[in-house]
Amino acid sequence: MRPSLVVPLAAALLVLAGCGGSDDEPGDGGGEQEGASDAAVACRDDWRDFGEALQEARPDGGEDAATPSMLPSRWVTLAAEVDYYAGSASAADCEERLPAAQRTVRQLTDFGESLQRYDMERRLAGYERGAALAAYARPSGREGRAAPSARQVRTALTDLRRLAPQATGEQSAAWQQAGVVELGDAEAREQAVADLRVVSGESEAYRDAAAAARLLDRAVAATE
Repeated sequence: MRPSLVVPLAAALLVLAGCGGSDDEPGDGGGEQEGASDAAVACRDDWRDFGEALQEARPDGGEDAATPSMLPSRWVTLAAEVDYYAGSASAADCEERLPAAQRTVRQLTDFGESLQRYDMERRLAGYERGAALAAYARPSGREGRAAPSARQVRTALTDLRRLAPQATGEQSAAWQQAGVVELGDAEAREQAVADLRVVSGESEAYRDAAAAARLLDRAVAATE
């Protein structure tokens, strides 16, 4: 039940591909175009276009209902950077800074995906959004033999709604670490995921929530 980010991320990268300009004319720092070179104005346009694509690439859609694996504070920081350069970039800011923002989008997306299985609130949101469980009924015939009943599905959803926030609380130290990890350091990212896995395994709420999620996954698979 993972939300797909492939299309919006690809759009963001296409925006970046159009960035150019070698004139190092500085911007005015105040967001006004007057006095800026043509290259600087074009660069600011590239940042604005990227900002629009960034909103679509964000796993939380820029909303307040973010869950831990969405790394909301990191996306907010990146969005603020984009807003700044959309109003005050020099031409040179499309030579290194904009490609660096492109890398950050990819790193945030990939890292968040690696954390998602441990984020029970995010998984719950996926089940709640999905149509498969909204009117679930056990399939008939051979397909339904291993599928849970509708009553089991309702119970699992109720349990997951109760347990997911508890699990997040019991994982809080690991989520805090994940929120500040150096994105460019692959070893640090891997360690953050490993630490989250250990902390999750020690959390009774997470283990019970994971059991409920497995039942819901079986129900979804039975309807496909």
